[in-house]
Amino acid sequence: MKIPELLAPAGSFEALVAAVENEADAVYLGGKSFSARASASNFDQEQMIKAVKYAHLRNVKIYVTVNILIDNAELKSVIEYVKELYELGVDGIIVQDIGLAYLVRTVFPHLDVHASTQMTVHNGEGVRFLEKMGIDRVVLARELSLKDIIAIKGSAKAELEVFGHGALCISYSGQCLMSSLIGGRSGNRGKCAQPCRMAYTLVDEKGRELSGDETGKHLLSPRDMNSLELLPQLSDAGVNSLKLEGRMKRPEYVATVVRIYRIVLDRLKDDPDNFFISQEEKKEISQIFNRDFTTGYLLGHPGRDLMSYKRPNNRGIKLGRIEKVKGKTASVKLEENLAVGDGVEIWVTKGGRQGFVINEIFRGGVKVAEAESGDVVTINVAGNPKTGDRVFKTNDAKLMERAQESFRHPEKRIALNIRVRAREGEPIILEGWDDEGNKSFNSSQYLVEKAKKHPTQQADILKQLNRLGETSFKLGEVEFDIDEGIMLPASELNSLRRSLADSIEKMRLQKYYHPVVKSLNIDKQLKWSFKNGELRTRNLKISARVSGFEEALAALKAGADILYVGGEVFKPNSGLNLHQLRDIVGKGEKSGCQVVYVLPRIFHESQKGKIHQMLNLARDAGVKALMTGNVGGIQAVKEFNWEKPLYGDFGLNIFNNVALKVMELEGMTQVTLSPEMTFQQIGSMKKDALELECIVHGALPMMISEYCAVGAVLGGKKTEVSCGRSCHKGSYGLKDRMNYIFPVETDQFCRMHIFNPKELCLLEHLDKFLDSGIGVVRIEGERYSPGAIFEIVKTYRHVRDAYQEGRGEKLDVKVLEDELSRFSPAGFTKGHYFRGILD
Repeated sequence: MKIPELLAPAGSFEALVAAVENEADAVYLGGKSFSARASASNFDQEQMIKAVKYAHLRNVKIYVTVNILIDNAELKSVIEYVKELYELGVDGIIVQDIGLAYLVRTVFPHLDVHASTQMTVHNGEGVRFLEKMGIDRVVLARELSLKDIIAIKGSAKAELEVFGHGALCISYSGQCLMSSLIGGRSGNRGKCAQPCRMAYTLVDEKGRELSGDETGKHLLSPRDMNSLELLPQLSDAGVNSLKLEGRMKRPEYVATVVRIYRIVLDRLKDDPDNFFISQEEKKEISQIFNRDFTTGYLLGHPGRDLMSYKRPNNRGIKLGRIEKVKGKTASVKLEENLAVGDGVEIWVTKGGRQGFVINEIFRGGVKVAEAESGDVVTINVAGNPKTGDRVFKTNDAKLMERAQESFRHPEKRIALNIRVRAREGEPIILEGWDDEGNKSFNSSQYLVEKAKKHPTQQADILKQLNRLGETSFKLGEVEFDIDEGIMLPASELNSLRRSLADSIEKMRLQKYYHPVVKSLNIDKQLKWSFKNGELRTRNLKISARVSGFEEALAALKAGADILYVGGEVFKPNSGLNLHQLRDIVGKGEKSGCQVVYVLPRIFHESQKGKIHQMLNLARDAGVKALMTGNVGGIQAVKEFNWEKPLYGDFGLNIFNNVALKVMELEGMTQVTLSPEMTFQQIGSMKKDALELECIVHGALPMMISEYCAVGAVLGGKKTEVSCGRSCHKGSYGLKDRMNYIFPVETDQFCRMHIFNPKELCLLEHLDKFLDSGIGVVRIEGERYSPGAIFEIVKTYRHVRDAYQEGRGEKLDVKVLEDELSRFSPAGFTKGHYFRGILD
């Protein structure tokens, strides 16, 4: 059976060695800049050179993450960084930014480019879009099922990579603004603070708590992915690469997880009909780290079975329950083996969890070094545990020691075979070869002489040849063709050995190097990126995104210039029918308002029928423009043969001029910029080709997720259990430890959308958008009533008109903003326009 590449993480050099020594096929890692795991140790230039060399000599591939959004000021430095990686011979780079992907593909045609999961590719259309760009591999969204993967693989030419083990994001990657908006630490810039792992309580519209201690407080914290049992199905699905998450994990974790997946994958390859996973393998992979395990969405929607509500970090494996407490000791009947040096945690009835290291174990009153499952032992304890409290082993000293041995004393060295020829009066010749057929001949300047006292013996030669400790080689076969009674100086043998090893090393690395790229091509691309044209206009349009028919009519009545309808629908039965959409389009044409139909940000293979229904609805209603926020949506529209204007939404994460160029080449006429950009960054964007839009008012969606907290907590949604559409029974939110309530909405596809409690309001800064050449400012009004939509649009039109007519200074915008605050009870925010995101 063909099995996928085993792709391991490395956040440090030790972790890289752990991955290689435990037989990963490839390793992904990040540099000190432009990497989505900025908090990992990562690799500076010197370490990167060392890492690439170490892996390549052992035929392990290296993929480097350059998977954050890039702004215009960074384009030159990031492309210089990619050039360094290219010249190092890395096997590929992993990118999120669509502009960077285009730039790298253009400048470095021989370098493999992998589309990060941060690109949110979740359907065949998304893969086909990226294939057109020349992307070699696509890392699929974690939310896909095996059926989805099989369907995508059926038409895919690019390689497909799937996450197989480790931490899961609760949001679609690349679509999460939660960390960014809460604390300025953007996941799209590699700084995610993981607010999803914090405590939240589900509340209703009156703030009443609907979840408590019995449910658990960590309502957004998923379990860890574990796909060991599904490796046959993933292999059958044609997955090219199985990714293990863990660049933030210690090397012992990497060593253990890679070792077990390697063993199981090889077992599958060798004997697919008798595939199994041993109990020991299951135990070790749980012991090294787990938040409890899940198979994610591979077998369907797991609901609450996806989640670790009661614990957002490592839970270890259960040792048993406390039977008796005496002072600072406790008796436990073991369900697993226990040894001195192991880490243990007691889940105490009150006071949380108490962790400590086992210093002593007594069995039957006798001090022992270790005890087995079934033994009743007395151990030292911390805190104030009670009888009945559960005890977990969070660290196994032996397992850790085994993992450490693999990377602290690596044994994966290359056999260097040597033939020694030494004839009197001739140079010493060392001929070397490796397992790949690389050969090298090295001869000395020294001419062999007869020994005067002590002839050189074969053992003496072997001693010098075996001094390969600082290299990646070990001594293999040695053949001798030497005269008797000669003297071979150790210094000559050492010099020849070093030269031979260096030569074979260079030969092994040669296959990884790429053709030379001329700097002229790089300069040409960068020059275009910074070239700006004339501003298209100083007329600022007001757009509004609304949720239903009455809201659309209110926006038209208030004078919106552009109206966005369709897309995700949050209220039951509020989706537009053909008659309503035709009415809106007709009224828009009469008032001079462009009506744009929006496609959902996310649509899986099984939902394509609904997407085609939406496209047909838009066409039949006479809609003149569509908007999409995903590369799959762009491709779907093209394959539908839509020949009218196409707009790009904020989900595309447009952050630089090269990304704008990609959208222009795809035939777009307008693009919404990333809401994480500052005024300064917006000012650097090209305005001469596409109309640019910024969101200025409303509740920003912080997260979109297949998981629904309302359905899971209130409706009991599990893998085979429906939630009963609990979301239709009221309005809900998630309350954090600071008592902020994040509104929660569920769309027609049962996806959860979490919104920022504080809503954007840039009313007093409309002049900045006007001065920067932005063509459209948008009111994100999906959660507003018709009355609120009318007042907000009308107010923005009033202020816009005053600025454009030179009357802006006479307005008391603060008073107008205060009047709008009645629609936003949690208050306003300026978003990132001034503060930006932290770097």
